[in-house]
Amino acid sequence: MAQGRRKDLTRAEPRSFSIDSASGIAATTTVWAWKVAAQRTFKLERCVLNVGTTITADASNFWTFALKDGSTTLASWTTQTAQTPAQGTLTANTPVEMILNSTDANLAAAGGDTLTLVATKTGTPSALPTFNVHPEGQMY
Repeated sequence: MAQGRRKDLTRAEPRSFSIDSASGIAATTTVWAWKVAAQRTFKLERCVLNVGTTITADASNFWTFALKDGSTTLASWTTQTAQTPAQGTLTANTPVEMILNSTDANLAAAGGDTLTLVATKTGTPSALPTFNVHPEGQMY
């Protein structure tokens, strides 16, 4: 019986990419981010979010940012108040680490998957300023 090629977890390659937005996004939007190379796996280790203008936390008018692989959220941040773990206000030009999915298996994206960034508007928050999301991880 022939054996398939095994992934060598000792030979992981660091990978990162950036997602930059235009300013003035006023409605829920999805931004195409990055397609994982065929026959590889990308494992997210860190995801940094930075905004150009402060977005103040609010209980009912807020934005939620989510790095997704299909319907699975790999990392997220919300400007809604009273969240656990603590999130909330995004201060201009002060990067924050998005909250990673607590299930380790949900941090891996298979070859051919497309990662997207979804900015979801709840209530009537101000339009989004420019922002940047910088996912980092390993490619196996």
